[in-house]
Amino acid sequence: MKVSVIIPCYNAGSYLVQAVSSVRAQKTSFPLTSEIIVIDDDSPDGCVEQLDGGSDLKILHQEHQGAATARNYGMREATGEYLLFLDDDDKLVPDAVETLYQGLLQNESDVVLGMAEDFISEELTAEVAASLSKKEVPFGAFLSGCCFGKREAVLEVGFFDASIQGGETVDWLARLRNSGLKSVQLNVITVHRRIHLTNLGRVYEQEQMQSYASIIRKRLLAQRMKNKNNLK
Repeated sequence: MKVSVIIPCYNAGSYLVQAVSSVRAQKTSFPLTSEIIVIDDDSPDGCVEQLDGGSDLKILHQEHQGAATARNYGMREATGEYLLFLDDDDKLVPDAVETLYQGLLQNESDVVLGMAEDFISEELTAEVAASLSKKEVPFGAFLSGCCFGKREAVLEVGFFDASIQGGETVDWLARLRNSGLKSVQLNVITVHRRIHLTNLGRVYEQEQMQSYASIIRKRLLAQRMKNKNNLK
């Protein structure tokens, strides 16, 4: 089985090395070929230069356009039968691919969603760590490291909307739910989501809820119009 893991990166520093290492450390009960696609979003910190090369690693470059465009680039270049998204500062748990793949088979689904568990980045001092907030229990949603699907199914949902700042993943999930494809939420942790000083969008997610709700309403309205037109 071949899985393409798509990782957009921008100023990830050593976090990127850990993200890639977590892919390479996957343990499965079946033969696994990993295609790790890292998309350098014109990162000024040169984080991709810290990576150890290998036949499993493909590094792509683009002008700075954001994570959505980078993910889309990775999707176009992926050759695996299955796609998995991962952020440059997060880490897959060692059996993430096994869990997601078995969940896909057992539920006869097109896409499965795992769960995430927050952790405070290890380099932060106790004082700084205490100032950051993290979810105390695992949670499920569309997040990099949680979404795994058949390549053709992911492409059927389509590319990420790069015009939506910070809400492109919520928009993609809404389109998945309206696509007619079968998706299943698993009650198993597949990714450790890093909380650190430069991802305050994650720390203060509550402030983004209003825009997320707007995206979902827009997609629901589009689906209702589609259903109405199909009935004519």
